[in-house]
Amino acid sequence: MKVHELISFLYTLDPELEVVVNGYEGGYSSVRGVSEPREFVQDFHEPWYYGPHEDLTYVLDMEHLTKEEAERKGTFKGVTIY
Repeated sequence: MKVHELISFLYTLDPELEVVVNGYEGGYSSVRGVSEPREFVQDFHEPWYYGPHEDLTYVLDMEHLTKEEAERKGTFKGVTIY
């Protein structure tokens, strides 16, 4: 989802509605904020229990991929809602 799509959708809602996200193993958690924009590697993880994308900094530091290798997989800029 792109930011403009989210904004357009949110404009159709009652501004007093609470925003929640899925909880870790069930239930729901209130949204606390939105991260600064950062870069992600697209479709980095294969196991079903991980989200498919990964933070580029993590991939470079912990997975020891070069920036060129990560870019071949595909990268994009985004924000996280937490």
